[in-house]
Amino acid sequence: SWRTVHAYLPLVALLFNLGLLVLILLKRRRARGNSVFALFLSSMVVWSLGILGLRVSTSSQAALWWVRFAFFGTLFFPSFLLHFVLIFLGIANRRSLYASYAISLLS
Repeated sequence: SWRTVHAYLPLVALLFNLGLLVLILLKRRRARGNSVFALFLSSMVVWSLGILGLRVSTSSQAALWWVRFAFFGTLFFPSFLLHFVLIFLGIANRRSLYASYAISLLS
C-alpha cells in the first residue's frame, strides 16, 4: 500500500540509482571502471524495484514474486562492487574476481 512512508523509501532509492545510472551512461560511459559501476547500479535498480513492488503488493503471491525479483538483483552486488574497486585501485587480481563471479552464478 502507498499509504505509508515505508513504501516510498525504495522509490527514492530506485530514482536515485536510476539517475546515477543514466548520468554515467550519458556522460562518461567509456571512462575507466564506469561500465562495471553501471552494472552495479543496474543491479541496485533491480533490487530497489523489487523491494518497492514487495512493499506495495496486495497479495502474498505478488509479494513472493517481488521478493524473488529483488533477490535476483542482489546476486551480483558483491562481484560488481569488487570488480569496480579492483579497477579503481588498479589491482589486477583475476583469481578473486573469477571466484567472486563464480559464487554469484552459483547462488
